[in-house]
Amino acid sequence: MKKFVGWALKQPDNWQKWITLLLACTGSRRGEIGKLEKSQIKFDEDSQRYYFLIAEGGQGKTENATRQVVIHPKLIEWGFMEYVDRQWKERIFSEVAGTNMTKIGKVFADLRDQLGIPYLDDYGQRRLLHSIRHSVCSSAMAGWVKNILHLQQTVGHEKSGGITKRYLHTFPLSSVSYVIDGIDWE
Repeated sequence: MKKFVGWALKQPDNWQKWITLLLACTGSRRGEIGKLEKSQIKFDEDSQRYYFLIAEGGQGKTENATRQVVIHPKLIEWGFMEYVDRQWKERIFSEVAGTNMTKIGKVFADLRDQLGIPYLDDYGQRRLLHSIRHSVCSSAMAGWVKNILHLQQTVGHEKSGGITKRYLHTFPLSSVSYVIDGIDWE
């Protein structure tokens, strides 16, 4: 992950840079980031944080995919909000949204090869674009996240817990923002 992020930080302000950084700093799905619209970036008064409202208008893969994902402070520091302001279309990444979405995976595969990262990891798992999401989830659970429900909400997975999950509502952004804030690929 550090190689991908290091590469992205050296790139000009383009979709390749920002989609790579957003995937690495959110654990979101390619389609969620690729279809991101300006109107999905919001500000939470309680936590004083910017966030994405993923799956606004039913774009998510599942019912659980509709969620708030705090914007990592590093993304703001690196200039993501200014990049968004410079986009003249509502879709932030209009070059790859919709039918061009597969282009993101192709660029990732080419980049993986360019960076000398093997196609298979030590366990025989393929390193595909979706592997970024797996890396975020695995690193979070192995490190700073102690409540799996917080991680599940952040990445849009179904909350576990059988009957208990029926009584669980969405956690406030201020309670789950640490999931994103703990990501550090530098």
